Amino acid sequence: MTMRTTTHLRCACGHTGVLRTAENDAPFSREWFDRTVEGFIDHDDGFGIRKLACPACGQQGRVESVPQPEHRA
Repeated sequence: MTMRTTTHLRCACGHTGVLRTAENDAPFSREWFDRTVEGFIDHDDGFGIRKLACPACGQQGRVESVPQPEHRA
């Protein structure tokens, strides 16, 4: 089964974006992970660490998650 997560992001300058992740959480099967970033620049810092940079102000590391209302079906 695939577990999907959506995290809304906001830079200190007010620019917004979305981080979407998907991973296999089924037991006894091959593990995998996928990450998609919308609205921010996703890059490797040269040490194997992924960082997000704001395209509006150019700063990196100033991105925070934005709490969203809970949706229930």
